[in-house]
Amino acid sequence: MWAAAALAVAAMSSFIGGQRAKKEAKRQALIARQEAEEAALAKEREVQKFASEQELGFLSSGVTLEGSPLMVIKETREEGARDAANIRKFGAARADALRRQGRSAFFQGVTQAVGYGLQGASQLNWAPKAAPPPQTGQVGGFGTPKTGNIA
Repeated sequence: MWAAAALAVAAMSSFIGGQRAKKEAKRQALIARQEAEEAALAKEREVQKFASEQELGFLSSGVTLEGSPLMVIKETREEGARDAANIRKFGAARADALRRQGRSAFFQGVTQAVGYGLQGASQLNWAPKAAPPPQTGQVGGFGTPKTGNIA
């Protein structure tokens, strides 16, 4: 009986552990997305500042912002936008992986809990019993007394 109770406690612990792991994974996924967004915004600011410095450099040297100088600035901004998009994409992929790990931990906890529950039930002999065989003295199991002569 004590073993079954211990298994019930283990089952509950496994279930709760799975729930906690899933919740923590969701929290970590949110942090991963937030960090990626912050890094992407920082990259965009960095690129904007660099592009502005390029413009200022061209203008201060007497070059107009047409043709090649304009193309250089445009390429700088496009490359920065791609970098920021990649940072966001990586953050989203990391967040998705963390959520998948959380779901996996949750299902592992549930599976363990079910296993412990079944193990505990088997120790308590809760297995379904087979139907009893028909009693002797009855013909065909309908309750008609057996007379011995068949007419």
